[in-house]
Amino acid sequence: MKTIEEKIYECLGIKKFKKVVISLGRYVRKNQKISKGDNYFLYKLNTDSIKDYKENGIKVNSFIHGGAVLFCLFNLVTAHSTVSITINVLGGVVNLYCVMLQRYNNIRLNRIYEKMKEREEQRNTKNIELDKKNNELSLKKEPTLLSNNLEIEYLKETKNYLLNQQVLDQNNNSSFNQLQDDNYKIKIKK
Repeated sequence: MKTIEEKIYECLGIKKFKKVVISLGRYVRKNQKISKGDNYFLYKLNTDSIKDYKENGIKVNSFIHGGAVLFCLFNLVTAHSTVSITINVLGGVVNLYCVMLQRYNNIRLNRIYEKMKEREEQRNTKNIELDKKNNELSLKKEPTLLSNNLEIEYLKETKNYLLNQQVLDQNNNSSFNQLQDDNYKIKIKK
C-alpha cells in the first residue's frame, strides 16, 4: 500500500520525471559505454543488491543532489542578473526532483526489501522443517535389532534349504556337484 509521501510525489509528477531520467541515463550510458559500475541503476533484484544500492546509490545521490539544491538556493539569493536567477531556479528544481525521486525509490525499495526478507525467512524455516523431517525419516529407516534378527533367521533358512537341495542333487548325481566350490557357499557371521 502506498504511503502519503509516495502519493504526494506522484501528484508532483515524479513518475514522469523518473521516465525522463531513466531514458536519459540509458542514452548517456549507451553513448559513453559506461559499465555497470555507476550508482544510478539497480542491476539485480535480491536482498544484497538492494541493501548495497540503498547504501551506495540512494544515500550518495541524495546527498549530492541535496547539496546542489542548497548551492542553487545560495546562488539564487546572491544573483543579480535574470540569466543567473533562471539558471539557479532550474538547477534547484531539477535537483529537488532528483532528491524526491531518490526518496520515492527508497520508500519503494524498503517495501520490496522487507517482503524479500520475509520470503527468505519463510524459505529458510521450510528448509529447516524439511531437514528435520528427512532426519526423522532416515532415523526410522535405520535397521533395528529385531529386523536384523529376522533377516538372519531368513538367511539361515535359505542356507538350510540350499544345502538340502545340494545334498539331493549329489544323491541324484546331477551337474550341481560343482556348487561345492567355496565361492558359492553362503556364510553367515554371528
